[in-house]
Amino acid sequence: MKRLGQFFLTLGLVVGIGTAAALWLPWQLSGFAWLLGVGVAKLAFAGSLGLLGAGAVMRRLAARSEAIGALPAPVDDTPV
Repeated sequence: MKRLGQFFLTLGLVVGIGTAAALWLPWQLSGFAWLLGVGVAKLAFAGSLGLLGAGAVMRRLAARSEAIGALPAPVDDTPV
């Protein structure tokens, strides 16, 4: 699960950087094409944030699972 989380983090970073780089290119869109371009850029940024968040949550859950597994087993000291 840790590797999948790292993959999602990396993919989100690549998508976000790619979208930002595409917006910096000197494209001249007009009319409806411009509106579609803005919509696609917003969706790409939202997807990038979603991937980053999912990757962070998955890595945190994997680390928590490992930490819980490393705890010593509980001792039952109740008198019979």
